[in-house]
Amino acid sequence: MLTRSRLTSVSAALAALLAAAALSACGSDDSSSATAAGGATGAATTAASSDAGGGVEAAKALVAEASETPRFVAPPAFDTAAAEGKTVWWIGNVEDPILRQWVEAAREAWEANGAELRVYDTKGSIPEHVKGFDLAIAGKADAIVLGDGFPAVQFAAQVKRAKDAGIPFFSLVTGQPREQPEVDGLALDVSYDYRRVGQLLAAWAIADSDGTAQGVFIETPAIPSSTFEREGFQREIEANCPDCRFEYKEVEQTGGGSSAQDALGNVARTSILSNPKTGYVITAFDSQALYAMAGVQQAGAGTRVKLAGFNTIVPQMQNLKKGTPFKMDVGGPNVWLGYALADNVMREWAGEELVEDPQIGFKLFTEENVQDLNVDREDGTEWYGVDYGELFRRDVWGLEK
Repeated sequence: MLTRSRLTSVSAALAALLAAAALSACGSDDSSSATAAGGATGAATTAASSDAGGGVEAAKALVAEASETPRFVAPPAFDTAAAEGKTVWWIGNVEDPILRQWVEAAREAWEANGAELRVYDTKGSIPEHVKGFDLAIAGKADAIVLGDGFPAVQFAAQVKRAKDAGIPFFSLVTGQPREQPEVDGLALDVSYDYRRVGQLLAAWAIADSDGTAQGVFIETPAIPSSTFEREGFQREIEANCPDCRFEYKEVEQTGGGSSAQDALGNVARTSILSNPKTGYVITAFDSQALYAMAGVQQAGAGTRVKLAGFNTIVPQMQNLKKGTPFKMDVGGPNVWLGYALADNVMREWAGEELVEDPQIGFKLFTEENVQDLNVDREDGTEWYGVDYGELFRRDVWGLEK
């Protein structure tokens, strides 16, 4: 899935999520974004108050801090003996490299504690998800993970069946830490702090432009995390950049593939043509920026418009290293996410309190700090400078001295 011609996302298969048209955006307390059916429109946002110089300096400080290795925040240590002999079923599309990283990190964590992982690859199919859940419940799983970014509410009946069978059910990256999806039987959704991601994207644009950025932020309400990102981005702009001008536009569609590519490219192109001062096109996910970049080029703005997003997929890290209109990528360590999920499943078995906010850190990658990295494949330890799995095994579970 991770190629230049196919759509990928932190939600782990953007095209598949967009195909699930029944999804609705998570609620937002911001009201400045307006959407037309089948397209995207937006309202410009400016800051009502804030010292421009102070805001820029604050943004630059945030960017500098986030360009360093993310500091590991260890959850409370506990005895993982209850994991011995347990079996976890992982249900989801595992074709994408990022999804496989989550799976393999979690597998490594569970196996280190005597538990076994079984993976049922759905290839993004809703019926195959249901079949996988049925098999896991019939097989008396000790825990079930919905592991590809589909929200648990899409499978509420299966989650309830698991609960009735005494099987804890977990999901990934569809909530916001400490704002859990309301699904009967869902033990926990383990997620990045997407509002923080949005804040970092905004801080970079503020710092990079010295407080004069103009542009567009594109979200996809079918993916709840993109709305959280937009909220964080918008709040940072309003708080710290009175001279910045951003529109907030939504891409609504019912299919992936070429329609997703065309929609993203069209929003980028029309935004630039309608406002020649547009200097930034920010997409919620860096995979989306692959297609927004085409729109930038079509508008003849490839040498002056900068793009950014979240996820650090390999093609975009390669684009950073080469020097292209894609200028910044926010990365969240995938190994950390996989271990945080495994940690919570084992806490459930041990009767420990779950960790709603794993406090997964982020790192900003730019052309400057990727030059010494191997970007042909993701190596979490090299890219982030820390083996987060080792820290879990040593400091949280006491497996390594």
